[in-house]
Amino acid sequence: MICVPDYLEDRHLHSAMVDSLGSIDPSIYFKTVPGGMFAQILHEGYYDDIALTKAKLEEELRVQGYEAIGASTEIIMTPMFFHNRCKVIIRQRIEHAE
Repeated sequence: MICVPDYLEDRHLHSAMVDSLGSIDPSIYFKTVPGGMFAQILHEGYYDDIALTKAKLEEELRVQGYEAIGASTEIIMTPMFFHNRCKVIIRQRIEHAE
């Protein structure tokens, strides 16, 4: 997932795909994420260690009185190559724990 400006439309995406890929790839699409409360944490390091960062976020949510809702989303900030460090924003929908 990456964030894109609101003015971009499907026609822009399709044109870019045809220019770079030669055809439209249906696995690449725009999706609007509904609003709500979210928590985020930046993972810096090897992708294999991302579970530790997710666990840190979950623990902090618990301490602050929140709970995670659904699966988290990973926003890749740097290219991920084999044996390379990466930066990934982990974004989690949350709500107050009862």
